[in-house]
Amino acid sequence: MPDQVRGRIYQKTDKGQEAIRTRAHGLDQKSRTLSLLVNGKETSEAIINMLQPPGLSPAAFAELEGQG
Repeated sequence: MPDQVRGRIYQKTDKGQEAIRTRAHGLDQKSRTLSLLVNGKETSEAIINMLQPPGLSPAAFAELEGQG
């Protein structure tokens, strides 16, 4: 993970909140799980550490970020 991203704290975008609330935007299960972890409190590094047990990777985090 690039150093400039390591300490960022992410919040769900309006699109992300809608995707969780209504299951819109066709998130797959891994992206949905990741989106649920984005809470405006945890750093990206902490979230990535939480991803390892469910089998998610930093690449999944980057993919979800790219989707908005």
